[in-house]
Amino acid sequence: MSDSPASLGEFEVRAERKIPPAQWDWVVGAAESGRTYRKNLEQFRDFQLRPKVLAGIEAPRLSTDFLGRNVESPILAAPMGHLTQFHQEGELAVMKACRSTGTHCVVSMHTRRSLELLADDAGAAGWSYQAYLYSEPEIVASQIERAVRLGASSVVLTVDSCHRSPSYQRQTAPWDARKYGIRDEAELPESRNDRLWTWNMVDELVRKIPIPVVVKGIQHADDALRAKQARCSAVWISNHGGRVNETDQSLLLELIKTKEAVGGGFPIVIDGGFRSGSDVAKALLLGATHVAIGRPLIYGMVENGSTGVESVIKIVNRELASMLGALGVGDIQEVANHSDQISFLNSHRTAADE
Repeated sequence: MSDSPASLGEFEVRAERKIPPAQWDWVVGAAESGRTYRKNLEQFRDFQLRPKVLAGIEAPRLSTDFLGRNVESPILAAPMGHLTQFHQEGELAVMKACRSTGTHCVVSMHTRRSLELLADDAGAAGWSYQAYLYSEPEIVASQIERAVRLGASSVVLTVDSCHRSPSYQRQTAPWDARKYGIRDEAELPESRNDRLWTWNMVDELVRKIPIPVVVKGIQHADDALRAKQARCSAVWISNHGGRVNETDQSLLLELIKTKEAVGGGFPIVIDGGFRSGSDVAKALLLGATHVAIGRPLIYGMVENGSTGVESVIKIVNRELASMLGALGVGDIQEVANHSDQISFLNSHRTAADE
């Protein structure tokens, strides 16, 4: 019998046991008291799925596309940096797992493994480059140009971290991720995300980028519509894993409003607290076209490098296929026709539920 964890929850438990407490706090540490981080995990309980039986489905089809690249499922690997602190493969472990599973990989601007190395190992599902809007626009532009030269299929502009709240959990036991793990990617100059960037500046930047652009960090439907008007090719609903601000917001509820704002057919990515295939199914039924997984990939890496990351992706895909089959969805492209099979509970929890 394999000793590999059978669920994302088990991967998480094992990862917490294996790494130092301060490093663990860096992974799960969130803004202020961590309510938004917990909200990300709990929001799925507010929605119920309504299966339909006897649909004659043997194996639901998960394959789709992401901005023109064929992918094996709607799951994306979210951008995360400083990963060599967990395993010497670091970001390369994620890229290898994405190649073997046909998953699209989004590479962080803070990658510790070089873009050249990662690009060489990319699979047919392709990769995107995530860029922060630094206070020196020339740094942003030069990094994006480099990624385009190396074959990135899209650029993901992360726009939600210029006003950061304190993380009291991380203040208690500080962990400087930059001091751990190997690095073969040149370190970028110290440059905080600039608070003076505007939509007009994004408009200008998007016009200069020859590949599709995604805006990540959308938390209001009005901003999603503004991104579409700026000729962005997709929007990414995200609160940075609850790490930036304490909003207490349900991103799934904002997903519903975002879909109404941008209209059908416009790609919507969402992340934040996804830990199972049923979580993913709920987001798809509410209007998301893709779901990005973040922290669980770290847990898989801690367990067994690229093999562990691959296992995490496969578990989510397997669970998603099972859930879609139970819902009577034979093809991921048909999910929009099953929106009546999810309901918002809006119920008050008792103390025993907490």
